[in-house]
Amino acid sequence: MTAAPRPSPASWNDRMAFREVFLLYAPPAGAGALRQFGRYMYDTLVESAVQEAPEPRVQPTVLALAEDLRFSAQVLAGLGRARETPGLNAEERALAMKAESWAREVLELVRAIEGAAAATGGVE
Repeated sequence: MTAAPRPSPASWNDRMAFREVFLLYAPPAGAGALRQFGRYMYDTLVESAVQEAPEPRVQPTVLALAEDLRFSAQVLAGLGRARETPGLNAEERALAMKAESWAREVLELVRAIEGAAAATGGVE
């Protein structure tokens, strides 16, 4: 099994629209096109949002990041469950076990983020 091609280094906001775990399923040219389209969508939405509401959006952004981290934790937990898959070599099984542990750590971070956001008020 070969590793998926790593995207070229870029600024963090070049990858705002689509998660890399989603883009793994696209051929490299398609993934590049989706990243480019995602950048266009992101730029368009941000321009419009800044014009409508120029105030800082720290709390909503922090909560949105917590949701993205929750998604990542779910992916990691799924990889952890894959350790029981027949045919995995020892290295992949060990990595799957680490993924399960990382999932728990990420969920702890999510809870800390959500708790801090709730302490600022406005979170129900």
